[in-house]
This record gives sequence, structure tokens and C-alpha cells, in this order.
Amino acid sequence: MTDYKTLRVPEDAYDIAKESKREKETWGEFLQRCSDNPPEIREFVEAGESPDDLRAGLVSSDIDPDKLSEQLDVIESAAKEATQAAQSAEQSVEELQR
Repeated sequence: MTDYKTLRVPEDAYDIAKESKREKETWGEFLQRCSDNPPEIREFVEAGESPDDLRAGLVSSDIDPDKLSEQLDVIESAAKEATQAAQSAEQSVEELQR
């Protein structure tokens, strides 16, 4: 039989975590996933080939600048979501340790 624990977390942290939890994932699975694989914090630097540079013809590429911009938006959104999930999980783990 599985033993269970109850967590008390701030309502805003719960709301963020709930948005990040996968539909068929249990809360236990969610916490395990977030604490086993915390995302690395990376520093973003200029790469030199922005969508604006491609549109202006400053950089030669076979990539459609509009599609590149859309893909970058999706990546940025996913990175923000992963960061929020990790922060929420970290807060939950800290609460468990108290």
C-alpha cells in the first residue's frame, strides 16, 4: 500500500504547477519529473542571425524568416513553461522539507 502526504502550497504556485502538469499525469509523477530533471539555467547571447536580419537580407539562408520567428516563439514559450514548472516543483519540495 502506498503512503500519502499532503502538501500546503501558496495558491498561485499551485495554479502555475497545475498549468504545467500533463493531463494524464498524477501529482506524484509531476513532482518526480520536475525534481529528477530540473532544467539548466542558460544565458542567452546574440547569435547574429535574427529573423529581422533574414528579412533584411543581411544573412543568407534557406529558412523562411516568418517560420523561424514562429519556431522561436514556440521555443521561448516552452522554456518559460518549463521554468515555471521547475520553480513550482522546487517550492513544493522545499515545503516538504520543512
